Amino acid sequence: MVVEHPGAVHALGLRACFGLIRSQGYELYPRGKVRLERLPVPVVAAMLWGLSRVMAFRVLLATGEAECCALIEEMLVVTGDPAVQVNCDAIRAMKPSA
Repeated sequence: MVVEHPGAVHALGLRACFGLIRSQGYELYPRGKVRLERLPVPVVAAMLWGLSRVMAFRVLLATGEAECCALIEEMLVVTGDPAVQVNCDAIRAMKPSA
């Protein structure tokens, strides 16, 4: 069994979410997200790891757990459309464990 670093899991999920947004006919906004999407996964994973070391960021993420789960569930509903070609597993992997 291969265990991926949580930052890499979230970096791949972020990329899949950007793909989902594009598959719905929308552009990424603000433009900085386009640059983020183009970065290699290890770079994004390192950035996310760095942010996870900031206490205020960790508190923000912890208080938004229910919202995060709801958003991921809604995204997964959209991925049920056969026309949507995104990595559903990458999006699902970002969901906080119960």
